[in-house]
Amino acid sequence: MEYSSLSIDDSIQRLMEHLSTVRFEDIPRDTVYRARLVAADTFGCILSGKHEKAAHAAHAQVMDWGGTEQATMWGFGDKAPLPHTAYVNALCARANDYGPVETFAAGRFKPLHVSETMVPVSLAAAEMLHADGRSMLTALICAEDFVGRLSGCMDMPLPIDCRGTLNTLGATVVYGKLKAFTPRQFADALWLALHQLNGIRQGTHFQLSQGFSAMHGLLAADLAARGLKGVDEPCAELKRLHNIFIRNLSPDDLMEQLGKVFYSTTTFKAWPACRATHAGIECAVNIAKQTSIQPDKIREAVLTVSPWTMSHAVARPFRIRNYAHADAIYSLQYVVAVALLHGGVELKHMAEHAVEDEETIRLAGRIRLSSEGWPAHAGDSFLATGLKLVCDDGEFSAYVPLPRGNSVMGPSLSESEVREKFLSNAAFSGILSPHDAETAWDFFTGLDQQQDLSPLLALVG
Repeated sequence: MEYSSLSIDDSIQRLMEHLSTVRFEDIPRDTVYRARLVAADTFGCILSGKHEKAAHAAHAQVMDWGGTEQATMWGFGDKAPLPHTAYVNALCARANDYGPVETFAAGRFKPLHVSETMVPVSLAAAEMLHADGRSMLTALICAEDFVGRLSGCMDMPLPIDCRGTLNTLGATVVYGKLKAFTPRQFADALWLALHQLNGIRQGTHFQLSQGFSAMHGLLAADLAARGLKGVDEPCAELKRLHNIFIRNLSPDDLMEQLGKVFYSTTTFKAWPACRATHAGIECAVNIAKQTSIQPDKIREAVLTVSPWTMSHAVARPFRIRNYAHADAIYSLQYVVAVALLHGGVELKHMAEHAVEDEETIRLAGRIRLSSEGWPAHAGDSFLATGLKLVCDDGEFSAYVPLPRGNSVMGPSLSESEVREKFLSNAAFSGILSPHDAETAWDFFTGLDQQQDLSPLLALVG
């Protein structure tokens, strides 16, 4: 695209001034309400994520590093330097792929995993800086809005991935907001963060980029707080970045309703698996309600999915590759088999011993994926999925145009359902008693009234 240096300069300056000056009172109440739920939902995922293999490895790594005890690794109770704590907590938040997801900004839908980095960073920084709940929420909301705007104003070609790129910049915004950065400090911090972007999509341990982005964003912001500068010519650098990994950059979309609308995560997940599998899970749950599933009596099982889903990792034939936990989370065949056998998918079904269950593996292997006949209705989402079972005792089918959870396109999860999910995560973690889990939920739903994190630390720290 052709650039106007003046318009780019003006956009950058306006955005930095906005980040520096926006107050809690400027944020719409419905946005604050949603941010409290996002924080609670993600915190529950941090707790349950402590059992995952990469989380244990990262925690052990940080404990070996040592250093000043600045913030709490919630799943483990130990303290570590701020960037290291955020690294572990963000990794835990994504460990089961169960956290809030997806952003709708500037009229564009993006399947981002923003909150699983921003909430752990916000919690760690707020703890270290003794910030109150309103300050933490303001920082979290500004960071999610910033990442949403960036995602809405440009396309990033694969293998560049938001989890290790845009989230790094968002983590920088969190710390800068809590430290009351000036516009110039925000600009310096964000350009320093660009030095640390990691761009590959996702490997076996897909959680790592959430942790890396948390740690790297905080490192950049701390350098800016200590007086390091970014770049001399931001617009010239932006053009170079555009040539490398950005398509269709639109400053107008970046500025759309700035300060009036705060973009945020739109979806609370109902199941601990990749969002691309959720419609299939719902189909299986609906069929399991119709009949008692007996795998040896199933003659045919066909999942009808979109061409987009067929090209996604979730459509690969199920087998255990490098890590059973990740293989299960990213397999339509596996999660649909689990949902048929158990009437749903729970965290316990993603444990390695559960993934190796022979009955589940056999049933998963008999489920065939196809795009023939998709979609069933004009205008259905790219996530729309159908499931047909032909059994000895009859034929059963279900179709889901859009899986539950998305508040923009609907149907969304209710607050009571998010609460039940939080309590389930807390119970799975083994960290909190039922009473303490309820108290922790109340802490987050009243976060804007909290003076600091001490009540939460008393429960979990």
